[in-house]
Amino acid sequence: LHDRVADGARAAADIALAGLVAELRAEGHRPVAAGLVGEPRDLPDADRILANHMLLHSAEGELYRCALTDAAEAIGIPVTCFHPKAVATSGRAGLFAALRKAAGPPFAADHRLAVAVALDALPDY
Repeated sequence: LHDRVADGARAAADIALAGLVAELRAEGHRPVAAGLVGEPRDLPDADRILANHMLLHSAEGELYRCALTDAAEAIGIPVTCFHPKAVATSGRAGLFAALRKAAGPPFAADHRLAVAVALDALPDY
């Protein structure tokens, strides 16, 4: 069952990422990096996971992180995982402010986090 679910998640990630990369390239962009929020973690055995609701969510997050990481790396896009509290914007504050202004409202916490992760995942440009 685990392999079937993992294979399905990976197949979905492959399709979604291929579509996103194709769209970005069609618009003249060159994807060079990806960032994911959430640190990879070790999980207990399946019996313990299935008996604990919070562990089910953790396992699901790990499943999707792995699927997205594998899909990105398979097409040459390196992935960096970030803990939500470890993402910083101070090193590129000017660029962060410009992107925030360009995006306009609403610029909620999830938007700020996505921009910060993208900036942190990028190689130095």
